[in-house]
Amino acid sequence: MKKPLVISQHDLDWKKIFNNEAEIIKSKLNFLSFFIDHVGSTSVKNLPGKPIVDILISVKDWDSAAEIVNGLKDLNYYVSETCESTPRVFLTKYLAEGGVGFHIHICEPDQKWAQDMLAFKEELSEDKKLADDYATLKYKLAEAHSDDIESYSLGKKDFIELALICSAKKFSVNRLLTHQTAELEKADKLRGRMIFIQLLVAILAALSVFFDNSIALLVIALLAFMLLGAWLWLSQLQQKYRVSGDQARRTVLLMSGLNRVPSKEQQQRIINNFNVSIAGKPLSREEDRFSTREFPSYKRLAELIEESAFWTSDLQHASATVMNFVLWTSLVIAFSLSVAAIISATHEWLISIYRVFLAIMAFFISSDVLGLLFSYKDSATAIDEILRRVEIAALRDHPESDLLLLISDYNAAIERAPSPIPYLFQFRYGKLSQRWSTYRSMKRSKANSENVPR
Repeated sequence: MKKPLVISQHDLDWKKIFNNEAEIIKSKLNFLSFFIDHVGSTSVKNLPGKPIVDILISVKDWDSAAEIVNGLKDLNYYVSETCESTPRVFLTKYLAEGGVGFHIHICEPDQKWAQDMLAFKEELSEDKKLADDYATLKYKLAEAHSDDIESYSLGKKDFIELALICSAKKFSVNRLLTHQTAELEKADKLRGRMIFIQLLVAILAALSVFFDNSIALLVIALLAFMLLGAWLWLSQLQQKYRVSGDQARRTVLLMSGLNRVPSKEQQQRIINNFNVSIAGKPLSREEDRFSTREFPSYKRLAELIEESAFWTSDLQHASATVMNFVLWTSLVIAFSLSVAAIISATHEWLISIYRVFLAIMAFFISSDVLGLLFSYKDSATAIDEILRRVEIAALRDHPESDLLLLISDYNAAIERAPSPIPYLFQFRYGKLSQRWSTYRSMKRSKANSENVPR
């Protein structure tokens, strides 16, 4: 007997009821392998719904579905629908008047039906406006079709499909590229602030040599301690933004290069890890970011890696050059000032100047200027090697094994690489674009000459 159509306020017991029923099902079918998820309105906090708990059972080996159905029948479930094309089995169990009923959907985990149920639940859980609009719609439909569950369900269809379309758009290549840019730009800004804080600490250390008053030295020490705390905090934030940007880049390579889309669960995990809102920002376009016009394939993946590696290699080499200039210029200036101090200063001032010089050296050591220089050089060398491997893969017609190893090594090299010097990309963009165009033209000419029949 069907339960009458009633929309109830959300009941916190619905989750407990699901957990209890899930344990009963698992105990009954403990010899089979499957997953049980709570879906539908009763699974979303504060969302009104029919007092019917929707349960999704994901079965990897569809041959075991019949055994699961038989076990559920023993638990007083009734098979309401079987769809062979999906495949899917829908079972129901309604308890006494006033009790909570159950709907069970048995699907394969990769089927669109199952993925859509999980995706819609996630959207309702995270978007309060969507959940409120959905609740309003359900109340209206329940009032208009109080005795017609099919019309009620049909009335929700367009709303759910539109929500799923919007959900899918959240994980497009263009949105991921926009997230990648936003996250990495934020990480670079934080890194710049960290360097500035290190400079302030060095200045405080230099100033301290001119004070003998204990109160003044205590104030300087407290300021330095506060700056250290700020540096540690910014360091954690910077790492968080960098990790999120790197995750977006890896996903873009898979989706744009091979047309491989992560599961809904992985998509949600990636989206949840983003820290910078892109609301209101113009979306980056895949066509503007990448010059290749190959369709998804290992060849396209190779060309995406090649283009990214070309630009990154240039920026790493240029950053190494800038750091080399800064390091040697600073050392020359410091040496010149030391010589001038020795020649002209009194003994007392000479000691103070040396202490300032030591504070400046401490800044260079604490900010790891020399280590950063070596990191830029090592990263540039590693990425240059990636470029050479791309060329070898092209000569071998882009074998799958080579490209899978290449994408792994490329991601590792990029993630080890320090961020380029701030504003260096904007400064070199025009020249680098010309170099890339020339590089592509040379490759096309070489490929055309190799394909000319002889």
